[in-house]
Amino acid sequence: MLKRMVHGLSQKNLQDSNYLHLIGVEVETMDWQSLSRCRSLPSELFFEKAEEDINVLNNVKMLCNNCPVQKICHKAGIDGREYGVWGGELLAKGVAVVGK
Repeated sequence: MLKRMVHGLSQKNLQDSNYLHLIGVEVETMDWQSLSRCRSLPSELFFEKAEEDINVLNNVKMLCNNCPVQKICHKAGIDGREYGVWGGELLAKGVAVVGK
């Protein structure tokens, strides 16, 4: 049901407003990955392949640009000190890789 409620909402409406809170969803505990644009793609596109191929990295970043959970994903990558592309940014130990 949550997917239907957020379908069609822009990233700005979903993340910059209080929309999720207003409908009773706690962002900290929600399954935000199920709302992501990348949910059905192979995970290696966001890790090994993005790090090896600048074209893959650029395409992945473009996919993230209009994702309704981009900011939530990015925060998860930083907070978890993750590697790979999180919310449209290539991270290493949760820190943005400069120049990529």
